[in-house]
Amino acid sequence: MTKKPTLQPQDKYVIRLPDGMRERLKADAEASNRSMNAEIVARLEDFPNLRTALVVTTRENARLRDENERLGWELDRLTEVQERFFNKDGSKKPVLAIPQPLLDRIQLAAEQNHRSLDNEAIAALEIAFPPKGIDVDLLSAFLESLAGVSAPDGDKEYLDYINETLAKAKQPWTVRAGWDGEVRFYPYASPSKDRQESDSDGEE
Repeated sequence: MTKKPTLQPQDKYVIRLPDGMRERLKADAEASNRSMNAEIVARLEDFPNLRTALVVTTRENARLRDENERLGWELDRLTEVQERFFNKDGSKKPVLAIPQPLLDRIQLAAEQNHRSLDNEAIAALEIAFPPKGIDVDLLSAFLESLAGVSAPDGDKEYLDYINETLAKAKQPWTVRAGWDGEVRFYPYASPSKDRQESDSDGEE
């Protein structure tokens, strides 16, 4: 008579499962073609591997997040370069080679004026190279600003300042206050010497 093999003693532990878990374990066990006990044992044996996988996944997610931030920074930098050197239609913008010492001075001025490097350079160029003509609307506003000028002696410094500003801007306009306090506007040329003498005679 053949003896049955002696079963190895096994530890037993009774656990209480939350509502609904037994049904889920049973369904998973049937899908894996094993008993519920084997399903539970298999999951417990896989737990260390799952924990290691979780750590690896967490680290990989952190690496991918850092890489995503780096790529976002690179994209912003490339976008800035594209806007600096290319027009919206894709054509190249003119490139100006500025010596480093001058570039450093422009950068310092930009920081002091709270402007970008480009805006500071453009502002300086606008002053150095004003437009040849004068805007009609600006001219109208300028003349309106002089409407309150009365006695020529009292506002001589103001008018001199205006004329100096126009001269520096290479604008062909001159303003003067006559003997009667009226502001006269001379386009394209300063008043002639004869005209000035005529005005002086009128004051007498």
